[in-house]
Amino acid sequence: MRKVEKILVPIDFSEESARALTNALALAKETKAELIALHVVERNDDRDFLLSSVAMLEGSPFPVNECRAVAVDVLLQERSLDLWNFIERILGGHNQVRITKRVRMGSL
Repeated sequence: MRKVEKILVPIDFSEESARALTNALALAKETKAELIALHVVERNDDRDFLLSSVAMLEGSPFPVNECRAVAVDVLLQERSLDLWNFIERILGGHNQVRITKRVRMGSL
């Protein structure tokens, strides 16, 4: 039988993902495997993500009040922080398992 080296747990911040994370931690402790917590930010449409850090110039074709989208890098940073906080809240900081946290853009 092959040794389990990595356990991937998808995280959507729900109660189900919290239970899956807890169960995966127990399995990772038993098998001494690395736990990978993955959160995917779904990219619905290119118009959802604008570079909001670029200043709006006078005469721009885009009215300032229509720019409600968040920059991609800011969105990924916020979701990374959400993932760290979620894992800390569910598991606490006192475990002997290596936990890798990943946030990626993609399709669910």
